[in-house]
Amino acid sequence: MEVAAIIFFLDLFCLLFLHKSCAELHTISDSQFLTDRDILVSDNGIFELGFFQSDSPENRYLGIRYKKIPVTTLVWVANREQPLASASALVFKIIDPGILVLFNNIRVIWSSNSTTESINATAKLRDTGNLALMDQHENVLWQSFDYPTEHWLPGMKMGNDYLRGIEWRLSSWKSSQHPLVGEFTWAAGKHGFPSFILKQGSVVKFRSELWRNQRLKGISSFSRNMTFSYYAIVNESEVYIAYNIENSSTLLRITLSSSGILETWGWVEGGKNWSLECHSLKISVIHTTFAVLMEAASLF
Repeated sequence: MEVAAIIFFLDLFCLLFLHKSCAELHTISDSQFLTDRDILVSDNGIFELGFFQSDSPENRYLGIRYKKIPVTTLVWVANREQPLASASALVFKIIDPGILVLFNNIRVIWSSNSTTESINATAKLRDTGNLALMDQHENVLWQSFDYPTEHWLPGMKMGNDYLRGIEWRLSSWKSSQHPLVGEFTWAAGKHGFPSFILKQGSVVKFRSELWRNQRLKGISSFSRNMTFSYYAIVNESEVYIAYNIENSSTLLRITLSSSGILETWGWVEGGKNWSLECHSLKISVIHTTFAVLMEAASLF
């Protein structure tokens, strides 16, 4: 055990002091790692993963944000419970047997806790904002979309994976500037047709109706002449709702605010800030397995 510890800290020393230059990376592996000066960029440069300051200049977080817009908007934070001191030297890399880890010169701060072992694992940031850890055949071992924070992005599921025991849900920030887990959660019901439950701690503050062929209350939408659709899947393995947009020039995100409000934000190409918009939603069942399409009626 002592020998393993010595090897670990020697490896850490080499990582921290021999990796001097800043870089934009597209892949993380056991030999290509991210320091606090680097960023991991999605293929088309829509998202980036790196170290950011949020609630305080002294605290840093490893998070994913939009790359091409001037307003820093974090959509996922790894170490939201353990902010890092600004003086810490940080490394984010893959270690055997295929686990993503964030550590400083003292200890491991965060890890993916991947249960499937894999040699030659790599990690990439998708243009959807999903950080994916994959084996050599590009099978997903772990992904950030399975562990949302306060953001519900297009393509991200909200619901339950019964086979893996994963609950896809939102948890608010402590405040608009503090990523620490806040009071509110937004989650789907455990069984049957999808419904949503808003809780403040353990107290239920809102419960939506079961989602059948009807208007889904409690969710707003943003639309600028674009197609905005929801779909839901219910089977023995999983129950979830997700959404997509087809207008690639508009960025869309749904967030659970620190005050427990579900908000929909849109950024139109060429804009200067996020817009909070509300639209009426029309739902129609399009598949017998309860795949559901919800189209946003434009108010413009």
